[in-house]
Amino acid sequence: MRSARVLPILVLFLATSGAIRVGVGIAGAQAAAGAEVEAVEVCAPQVPEVLAAFAAREAKIEADSIALEQRRAELELARAELAEQLRLIQAAEATLKETYALSESAAETDITQLVRVYENMKPRDAAALFSEMAPEFAAGFVARMQPESAALILAGLEAEKSHAISVVLAGRNAGVPRD
Repeated sequence: MRSARVLPILVLFLATSGAIRVGVGIAGAQAAAGAEVEAVEVCAPQVPEVLAAFAAREAKIEADSIALEQRRAELELARAELAEQLRLIQAAEATLKETYALSESAAETDITQLVRVYENMKPRDAAALFSEMAPEFAAGFVARMQPESAALILAGLEAEKSHAISVVLAGRNAGVPRD
């Protein structure tokens, strides 16, 4: 009989033990749930601030994007203007080269014609003109003349002037490399 009484006591102990365990589990679950609720309650006031920060950041990115697009458009416009200015400069350079070539050609024609005039003058009259010229200037004409005409003109000059022109002519190519 004793074993008949032990069995209900054992069941009672087991049931009590189970009840205690369930109670402890529920209390733990409630504690964990309470912590989560507190965390959500602590974070909840920050949600509007975070959303406002995101909205502000998005607005700044949008403004930066618009400013960047405007800057790109300005750079494209500046690039186009520079390209046009470069084209105009190149056209002006080509025109300037043509003008310079015409000028050089005209100057060469004028000098050649003037050399012919001096060669066709009477040596005495040409010598009178050459005596008034600077030796460097006169040497430029003498160098282009036919040797016979140049000799007659130099012979008609004073010896000092003729010597100065001859020195300029002799030294004109002294600095040219020989190799």
